[in-house]
Amino acid sequence: MITQGLTYEQHEIGAAYETQGKPAPGAFTFCLSEGLVMQTGLIHGTGMSYLGSEIRIVSPVLVGDTLHVRVVITDKRETKKADRGIVTYKHEVLNNRGELVLEATIKRMIKRAAATAA
Repeated sequence: MITQGLTYEQHEIGAAYETQGKPAPGAFTFCLSEGLVMQTGLIHGTGMSYLGSEIRIVSPVLVGDTLHVRVVITDKRETKKADRGIVTYKHEVLNNRGELVLEATIKRMIKRAAATAA
């Protein structure tokens, strides 16, 4: 049995970026971007379930960067239950220099609006 401790040596990784700045972990960048999207109210009162995502970290986010998130709805589909649907979003996270640092495809179950009588 091999027992090896897992460590994240921020100072060693940061040394590789001394001229640029210290990087933040990619998972942290994704969490920040999700927080920014939640602050918009985009899915308040309608979000039912986070169904998963595909995340691609494109470039490091450095200490002091400012992040912006562009959200595009790329797909929507009905489910067997009339009160909900599946919505697919594309998130593009950009830093203050306009560089793409992370992109993600996210699926959520969303409440559907009640049908109106015609």
